[in-house]
Amino acid sequence: MLGQPLGDLHYHLRQLLEDRAIRVVDQIQKRNLAQTVYAYAKLPVYDHDDWWSLSPFERQVTSAVTIRAGMAESLAALWAGKLHSDPRLILTWKPIVLDPVGRRHLNEEQRRCWNRICEIEREATPRLEAAQEGGRMHVVNLLGFRRSSSSA
Repeated sequence: MLGQPLGDLHYHLRQLLEDRAIRVVDQIQKRNLAQTVYAYAKLPVYDHDDWWSLSPFERQVTSAVTIRAGMAESLAALWAGKLHSDPRLILTWKPIVLDPVGRRHLNEEQRRCWNRICEIEREATPRLEAAQEGGRMHVVNLLGFRRSSSSA
């Protein structure tokens, strides 16, 4: 799925398991091969220092897994009719041209926004527990990256 050698993926999966970032939830037998099914235990958040402490390969794999998961959730919601029927949906996309200072400011704003999103989730937890009911899962995608084909 990721187009990476199995040996490399096995190493990274083992690291994620040891770090308790993922957990085994099932094993599916396909012919003579047992396929392990993993689920995330915690989602990664990388700041500048964390990101640059990874090797280029680790950054590429992390990017691929994160984008695939976010887009898979987005497409599943799209085809299930969850986007067009959500009265509070925010759906945005915009290419912007930035200088290095603007890029830094964008990064800082995304970090601030992400921290607030996590705070909103923490604030909801006691309300959900008090009401003794489950909430509804929402997916938040927050990307900011240099466009691959741009004259700027």
